[in-house]
Parts: sequence; structure tokens; C-alpha cells
Amino acid sequence: MALVVNPTPNDWNVKGFVAPGFESVERAFKTNLQNGDEVGASVTAYYKGKKVVDLTGGYFDTSYNKPYDNKTLQVVFSSGKCIEAVLVARLVQDGLFSYDDKITKYWPEFGANGKQNVTIKDLMGHRAGVSYLDGKERRPNAEQWSNLDVLAKMIADQPHNFDGKSVQSYHSFTRGWFLNEIVRRADPQHRTLGKFAELLLVKPLGIEFFYGIPAEINARVSPLIHYPYGRKDLAPLPPVTQPHTNPTVALKVNSSVRGPYQQVINTYEGRRGEGTSFSGITNSNGLAKIAALMANGGELDGYSYLTKQALDEASQLQELQTDLCLEKKNYYTFAGWGNWPHARLPHQWGEGANYDPNWEWW
Repeated sequence: MALVVNPTPNDWNVKGFVAPGFESVERAFKTNLQNGDEVGASVTAYYKGKKVVDLTGGYFDTSYNKPYDNKTLQVVFSSGKCIEAVLVARLVQDGLFSYDDKITKYWPEFGANGKQNVTIKDLMGHRAGVSYLDGKERRPNAEQWSNLDVLAKMIADQPHNFDGKSVQSYHSFTRGWFLNEIVRRADPQHRTLGKFAELLLVKPLGIEFFYGIPAEINARVSPLIHYPYGRKDLAPLPPVTQPHTNPTVALKVNSSVRGPYQQVINTYEGRRGEGTSFSGITNSNGLAKIAALMANGGELDGYSYLTKQALDEASQLQELQTDLCLEKKNYYTFAGWGNWPHARLPHQWGEGANYDPNWEWW
């Protein structure tokens, strides 16, 4: 029997439920809101295929007038990459392409300037050599990346960042742009990743998840508040906010990344296009249900998404490399999700006890 959370005037509109044994999640969730670490948020968790936590709370924005509720949506940034990988695993199972296919098999123009040998597996492992885009002519604005034909022409001849060598360098924004064009060209019906997400995940699971949001939905998307009042003292100060001269670190703040980020977070113009690596929009219920589907071997509530063979192939680890952009070693699977079999929690950038979990995100 679930414990129903009844809101009071002092609990920041926290609503939803937690199953017995998970009450500590509710306490932590409320504490984050009360301490000012969050303005509004949602959290959902599954355990052994059953939903055990589903909470919303706080406010939609800093006007503090509208509650953050189960109809509220959020830009989830790189969580969109996880869904890209989940979709790629299914598309390989369905025979649309294979991990070892060269991208030029479907997109000949991609082979220009040292990229002729790059495979789909390379792209999903952030080793395609297109971590960043050179020149203003290849850096799309929101209007341009919302038109996939225009986008493809802009980025096809991007020179390989590392002269054709296999170098892992996090494709923070670009992986989805290139992947979506491959999918469109490989599919006889020229469907996008957004359409496949709708057909293969959204409808069967009964969730909300968008790559490219309809205009009528945009008003439900809560804006990103970088530093709520409880975290204002943590806001970076110059020179941290200034462009970096180190080429490695500059990959993280390259203008081909900075521009899309600023547009996506709080404007409809930035949310309407399928920037699948950075502009997915959903809520905690949507992400958690997809994660539960994968954590349960590709099956959930009678829906069979992946065969065991397809999941095993998708989960194979690529060669361990030190990521040039992230400056740490990590694995990526064939399908493109990350795996740290010997991760530190908290990670090496922070302090805390040394744990040795198998940390994997879909």
C-alpha cells in the first residue's frame, strides 16, 4: 500500500506517493525544496519493475505562483542521449542499420574531410571526430537545426576533428544532429528519431517524451533556473565564465555548444527542433519508465521492446579511452550509453567516500 503525500502550506506543494520503505526519498525531496536547492522538481523511481516513488513539488518558476505538478515538463538535456542509445539498440534489432556500418553507406556526403571510415558505433561512442563544428557556416542556430535538410547540408563536410584518428571526445550537442540524419536516410519512410521515439516508446509506455516540442505544449515546460536562492553563492564568477584558451577545455565551451544551450533552456525557438542530444523534453515519470524498461531486460508491463540478443549486443563495451573533453576514462557501449564498472561516488571531481559500483546510464 502506497503512502499518499498530503500537501500542507509549508511543504512546497509536494504531492504524489512513495511505497513503504521509500519514505526517505520523500524526506530528501522536501529538504531540497525547503533548502532552496530546487525551485520545482519531480522524481520517479521503479524497483523490480514497479513504480515505488512518484513525487512532484515546488513551483513552476520564480514567480512562485504556479505549482510544479505532474503536468509540468522539463528540458532534460543529455538525458536525451540515453534515449538516442535506447532507440539505436531497437533500430539495429529491426535491421535499419548495424553498429559496424560506415556512415557513408547511408550518407555519402558525410565522408568528406577525413570521415570516410567512421562507423555508427564510432558515433555512438563519441569517437566520430565531430565533437565540435568549425566555422560559423557550420554552427546552426535554432531556426537552422529545426530544418533537418538545412542542418544536414551545413554539417556534412565538417572536417574530422582528429585527422581521421579514433579519439574519444564527448559529442555533447553534435551526436544527435549526425545520428538523426543517418536514421532519416536509412529509414525507407525517412522518419526521424523523434518519430521513432513516439512510435516505440511514448505510445507503448503511455508517457510523454518529445524531441522537438509542439507549440501547444511549450507552456507546460518549466524554465531552467540556474541558481535558485539556496545556491546563488555557487554561481561561477569571472574568469570561470570567460572563454578558455586551453584547446582541450575549449571543446566544452566551443561556441557550437554554447549557442544551442542558451536557446534551448528557456525559448520555444530552441525547443521546437530535434536536437536529440540536448533538447529532449519529458518529466521524471517518462525517464524512469524508459529506464525501468531497459533495466528489466527490455520488457515492462507486457511490452517487449528488445530481445535478449539485441540487448546483449547493444550492451557490449567499446574500448576504454580517456575522453578528451571530459578528461576522464569511461566506457561506452555499442549502442551508446555509458558504463563505469569502477566508478567513484561521488566522482573524482568531488569529495566523499570511495565506492565501487557498476554505474550505468541508459
